[in-house]
Amino acid sequence: LFRQQVQHAAKESARRTAILGSMVEGVIAVEHDLRITFYNEAFARAVRASTPPKEGISMMQVVRDPALRSLLARVMTNHTPAGERIFLLGSEGRVFDVQAAPLEGQGTTGAIATLHDITELERLERVRKDFVANLSHELRTPLAAIHGYTETLLAGALEDTQNNRKFLEIISAHTARLTSLASDLLALSEIEGERPAAPAEVISAVEVAENAIQMVATQAGERRVRVFLGDKDDANIAGQKARL
Repeated sequence: LFRQQVQHAAKESARRTAILGSMVEGVIAVEHDLRITFYNEAFARAVRASTPPKEGISMMQVVRDPALRSLLARVMTNHTPAGERIFLLGSEGRVFDVQAAPLEGQGTTGAIATLHDITELERLERVRKDFVANLSHELRTPLAAIHGYTETLLAGALEDTQNNRKFLEIISAHTARLTSLASDLLALSEIEGERPAAPAEVISAVEVAENAIQMVATQAGERRVRVFLGDKDDANIAGQKARL
């Protein structure tokens, strides 16, 4: 009976080790004094450690990151699970969502932690925030111009025959800018959805340049900057006008 129990325990231990070893997430287990009892291949790759860990090796010798050591120590002290996002040193700047829990057994307390690599999610989140910030800025400029010139016209400039057409042209240009931004969003949606792009059309290079100048003419004028298109031969481009 004793032999059967030992064999069963060994079998269960081997099974748990195989499961933890094959996980995509990094796993590390430590004793109360932060001596490592186990880590898997994924963890070893993350911190560039050799496998298997040397028996009784201190975590300090394997993991340079104080945040991970501090998390595991806190979990053992408080006897409660905890989690953090950690920029793990020695892992080429990768970011991990670390979840740690205490391990109780035979009068001693250890801890186990799983590390889920969220570097790409963090990058995408930064891209999303930058995109929203840039889009907000891009929308604010034409909206402010449209609002300002509309108020000017309503305040009496409609009767100013010398400038009213110019003001309307500026409003029209900024309206086109808003339309262009909407097209940009649709194009981005197409790219993210991996949908096929619209067929190419023939585009006038001079027309594109003139539209670009018209878009910034108001802001340039406010800063006393003159933007103009010199005498250039036109050229045709095959592409998508909205994206260009």
